[in-house]
This record gives sequence, C-alpha cells and structure tokens, in this order.
Amino acid sequence: VYVHSKVMIVDDRAVLVGSANINDRSLLGSRDSE
Repeated sequence: VYVHSKVMIVDDRAVLVGSANINDRSLLGSRDSE
C-alpha cells in the first residue's frame, strides 16, 4: 500500500504546507523515501 498526500493549512497569521508518504521507509525518518 502506497499513499502520498499533501496538505495546506492557512489562517490569518501562518501557512503550513507539507507532504508525506505513508509507508515504512518515510515514517521511520532514518533515511530518504525515494
């Protein structure tokens, strides 16, 4: 299973843009997911 998602959260003071790959390689954080 491979899930890639992007999110943008905007309010009056801040903007947060991010993306995540929902798999073991990216969630472990110890190595690049590509």
